[in-house]
Amino acid sequence: MTSNRHLTAREAAATLGVSLATLYSYVSRGMLLTLAHALGLPAESPLILFSLGRTLGWIAHAIEQYADTRLIRPRARYVGPLPENLPEKSG
Repeated sequence: MTSNRHLTAREAAATLGVSLATLYSYVSRGMLLTLAHALGLPAESPLILFSLGRTLGWIAHAIEQYADTRLIRPRARYVGPLPENLPEKSG
């Protein structure tokens, strides 16, 4: 009998014995391969699509950080001198 219950990402990763990051990379790669194949794109297209999406995400973060004059999810505390030409905070 087949169960209709879906696995969570954590359950799937545990079942496969991989980390969540590895599971997400498998899924992303599979989706990009499927998309490239369905569109009849060249074999190197999944890497290009991934790179394009990642780059656009970085650009979006940079624009948001510049607009808010603060870092998004900072992982370290910067203790050096601040740049002299920071824009005024909007809002």
